[in-house]
Amino acid sequence: TEDFIDEYEKYKKSINVQNTFDYRKTKIKQKNEFVPNSMQKRVLQKLRETRINENKKGLVISATGTGKTYLAAMDIKQFFEIYSNTENKLFEKPKISNIKFLFIAHREELLENAMNVFSRILTIDKNEFGKIYGGLKETNKSMVFASIQSLRNCYNEFKHNFFDYIIVDEFHHSMSDSYL
Repeated sequence: TEDFIDEYEKYKKSINVQNTFDYRKTKIKQKNEFVPNSMQKRVLQKLRETRINENKKGLVISATGTGKTYLAAMDIKQFFEIYSNTENKLFEKPKISNIKFLFIAHREELLENAMNVFSRILTIDKNEFGKIYGGLKETNKSMVFASIQSLRNCYNEFKHNFFDYIIVDEFHHSMSDSYL
């Protein structure tokens, strides 16, 4: 109806359109330095506020291609900078032992991509990351990328509160039996 079209046009004019994330279009000031897009900036600020309010959990929901993996890496950097009080010096070699995070996904290609992104943003060599997938079981590392299927077989090798930060990529898959 005409009324519906008028209302929809008003709605469309009132919303902010979020462009999809395209790394090639990202402005890079220096090698390995990333500038967050508008969505990422808002979410990073909200996550910072969440931590200031002493909340320890968060959920980020965003469309495919908006840069959630980059966002996760930037937030891990932000998280550890806040808690180490050594802004921009966190990821020097002596500090690597202080970083304890777990990135969980259900597919190896998601894990491989995430390791590449995290390596670039955190300026950490990929060899510093533990891999628990594809027959690998590197539980001796503090920065771990794991498939849920492989993690199920060795999660008890980590102390209960070992990781400071845990990311579950594609969380909507958590309802499947493999996450139980």
